[in-house]
Amino acid sequence: MRRSDWNKIKEKLSELHDELEAKDLVEHLYEKDVFSDDDKERILLETTRKDKAKRLLDILRTKELQDGDVYEVFLVQLRRTQPHLADMLKPPGRARRQRAAATESYNIRNLDTDQLCEFLAPLLKKNNIDEDVLKTMKQEKIDGSVFLTMDRSSMKEVFPDLKFGERTKILMERDEFIESGKLQTGLQGDVMSVERRLQEREYARKFDTKTGCTEKYKKGKILENLQTRPGNMIDPTHYCITFDGLDKDSALEAIGWETMKFASACMNDRTNGTVHFGVYDGSDTDHSHGEVLGITLERKDCEDTIVKSIQNCFPSDQQDVASECIHPAKYVDVIDNKEVCGYILEIDVEPQERLVKDQAFFIKDQYMKPRQKGSGQKLFRLKSGAPDDESADGVYQYMSTKSTLDEKRKDAEKIYVAKTAQGMNMLQQLRMFLCDGDTQMGDIYPILVISPLDKSMSSQEIHARFSFIADFEWVCIFDFDPEGHKTGIYEYLTEEQKMAFKLMLTDDFDQRGCEHHEAKSRDDKLNEDMESSHLKPWIFCNGFEPLENQVWEFWNGRKREVKDLKKQ
Repeated sequence: MRRSDWNKIKEKLSELHDELEAKDLVEHLYEKDVFSDDDKERILLETTRKDKAKRLLDILRTKELQDGDVYEVFLVQLRRTQPHLADMLKPPGRARRQRAAATESYNIRNLDTDQLCEFLAPLLKKNNIDEDVLKTMKQEKIDGSVFLTMDRSSMKEVFPDLKFGERTKILMERDEFIESGKLQTGLQGDVMSVERRLQEREYARKFDTKTGCTEKYKKGKILENLQTRPGNMIDPTHYCITFDGLDKDSALEAIGWETMKFASACMNDRTNGTVHFGVYDGSDTDHSHGEVLGITLERKDCEDTIVKSIQNCFPSDQQDVASECIHPAKYVDVIDNKEVCGYILEIDVEPQERLVKDQAFFIKDQYMKPRQKGSGQKLFRLKSGAPDDESADGVYQYMSTKSTLDEKRKDAEKIYVAKTAQGMNMLQQLRMFLCDGDTQMGDIYPILVISPLDKSMSSQEIHARFSFIADFEWVCIFDFDPEGHKTGIYEYLTEEQKMAFKLMLTDDFDQRGCEHHEAKSRDDKLNEDMESSHLKPWIFCNGFEPLENQVWEFWNGRKREVKDLKKQ
């Protein structure tokens, strides 16, 4: 259920707990496939009418329907059993009205060339059609309105290099979308689904991993793998937070408090989780859930805020545990038009069983005044992937069941370790295959292959990530970075580590224009030269400007000498 819809229920939660008759309502919701057999059983097993109502609403909050709106179905069924309660709740409202209005104004003719190409890209990939088609569409300025008019003859004229079947598949995909209603040319169609198809997807950083130097999110794109799997303690639950319009101090307060709520909820539920600051939570229709927006706060301020929040929110005897469970902040740059415009702050929470066993984690709001109402300690748990403070009854129930969560976490960690060990067994099998039963391959010739670095990396980052290269005895280095002498690893090793290498170009190994015996003689000489030199060969595969300039100056000098000889 969308958070905005749950908030409508939450406004009247006390009245619903007191008056809702769950027994009849659960049957109707079961018939509409909102509840499963297990859900129905859990609700009806509660002993009092109020507990049945609470359990029904708790489960309803986690539900989604593929073809329909959970909140709307709930209201319809509630009107059948208790119409006065249905009248008390707000209607589905703005999201549906906006969607209807947008539907009336949107059609395929509005797609410009870039949008049309973004829409067609996954369809081409599905049918194994070369994406050069998209380049041609951009060159020919084919937009949505032109695409609608294209037939087989015009397709053949525009895409002569495509096979007949490939051209036909593109037209079939277009017609199928029109006929199925997924993309209508008239006044009907679901604009929200079309817009989401047009938004490129991003994959979120993997849990408990460093941020790679080339790992970036594009602003406005959707993080794909944010699904929450209830009951799975190892695969992380994801919690997205944005704070548009807040000043710096308020934004930092939000980071501190939201991180502590989410972290303590993960620790209490014994489940891994990641909180993403700068990613939209989908609470209304202005943006999509998981949409990358980014933040621009100073990174050190964020880190200091998290450290202080742990000290201020957790009891002193649990601060060390919290610091171990809450991993250091990760920063993923956000780019817009190829320029970095902010970052996503991501914090992983990993409540290992050895750390959290037998403990309940209460926190207090560090920003509340000591005697202010509601400033007492609270116990948070995850509900629909978001932290929610427990009632007194909920706390009492948790205290009696937390040992069960400890056992489940312990079992989940064992299963995860076993799976990891299985992966290691595959590595051992590969070693056996390569080494013929020995523990190593015998003579090892370490070769380093280097690609261009991200130009935004600072010298400190290069040192932190690549200083280990200086510790290896490389037989040979192949460098594909033509500007490595300015900002790459070559510059770092020669300037910072004061290392020296034998510089070579791929042209040195070029045998074109040589007779066989000459080529062989030159190869032997090259090999002897490399083996006898105490300098390791550094081969620039995409050119090396200083060395090329030397060669160019050498040949210019030889040409001048030849001219002088002719004059004599």
